[in-house]
Amino acid sequence: MIEYYVLIFFIIPTIELFVNKFIRSRIVVLGSYFAFITTIATLIIICNLYALKSEFVNVKILSVLLCVLLGIFLYVIDLAIKNIVLNDVLILDFTYYFSFNRDTSFKILLSVLIAIEEELIFRFPLCLFEGISFFLLFVGTLSFGLAHMFFSKYDVASKMIIGILLGIISIVSHNVFHAIIIHAVYNLIVGICGGINLKNII
Repeated sequence: MIEYYVLIFFIIPTIELFVNKFIRSRIVVLGSYFAFITTIATLIIICNLYALKSEFVNVKILSVLLCVLLGIFLYVIDLAIKNIVLNDVLILDFTYYFSFNRDTSFKILLSVLIAIEEELIFRFPLCLFEGISFFLLFVGTLSFGLAHMFFSKYDVASKMIIGILLGIISIVSHNVFHAIIIHAVYNLIVGICGGINLKNII
C-alpha cells in the first residue's frame, strides 16, 4: 500500500512535466492534469470510502472556521512573498490582494475541485499510516510542488511550503478534511481575486 502511494507521487509530476514539455497550451496542460488527478482521486475514494466517511464525521465547526481563516492567511502570505521575489517590492496594500478578478464560475469551480482532489492524493495517505508518515510527507510534498511546475518555478517552491504545512496538519489531526478546507479556500480566493502581479516582469 505504501509503495502504491509513493509510485503515484512519482508518476504525477513525471507525466505533468512530460505533457508540459510537448504541449505549449496551458489550458490543455491544466486540463490533462485535472483529468489525471480526477482519475486517481476517484480510485482513492473508492478504495478508502469508509475511512473518508469516518473522517468527515469527526469534524467540529470551530476547526472548520480556523481552517477557513488559515486558507485566507495562506493566500495573503503566499501572494505577498511571490510579489516580493518577482517584483522586488513589498506590497502592503491589502485591497490588491482582494481586488476581484473577472473570472468564470467554471474556472473557480475547477480550482476548488482540484484542491479537493490534490488533498485526497497528496495528504490523505498521511492519515492512513503511522510510523512512515514523515517519509510520505517528504515525497508527497516534493511531488505536489513539482506538479505545479506548469505555472512557474516560483509556484513549485511556494506549493512545497504549503504542502508541508497541510501535510503536518493532516498528520497531527489524522483528518484530511482540514487540509481540504484550507486548500479549497486558498484556491477559491485565488480564483475570485486573482493571483500574482506579473506586470513588472512580463
